[in-house]
Amino acid sequence: MTFRELTKTYDTAGERIKHMSNMQITICVLGMFLFMVLATCIIYPATKGMPFIWAPREKDIAEVQVTDTRKSDEIIISTDETDIYFAKNVTGYLNYSFKEIEGEPEEMFLTLRYVEKDGTVTEILAGENYIFWDGKYRKLMQPGIFTAYVEGVFFDKTVIVTK
Repeated sequence: MTFRELTKTYDTAGERIKHMSNMQITICVLGMFLFMVLATCIIYPATKGMPFIWAPREKDIAEVQVTDTRKSDEIIISTDETDIYFAKNVTGYLNYSFKEIEGEPEEMFLTLRYVEKDGTVTEILAGENYIFWDGKYRKLMQPGIFTAYVEGVFFDKTVIVTK
């Protein structure tokens, strides 16, 4: 039976499913799965922002360098395993808006550099509301959280990280 014939013949969804072929059930399940994947890929970035996924892998990071011009001009360099773990995972608070910002919107006071074992350096500049990465300013969806955590771990020592 076709989907149209099933709809005309049986009133309830349960009855229709009982009389579907295995191929029709497979098509329905795959269709629902693909719809959910597509909806998630559209709704999540539109409401929560695009996740920052370009930080290097934790096992590739040799050291982390952090500078905060609001706190001091000192560069904190850490090779500690827990600090590297934190620096990699704190990027989960860098969800950003799709809109690119022209010009410099605010002071970028926090610099987080990942130095990889092969010598590659990845640098993120951050302010309260924006990040600068890959030559573009991006508006943060959760302003202030990233900078507060980084300052709390590396400068104020008010946040304790456990792995």
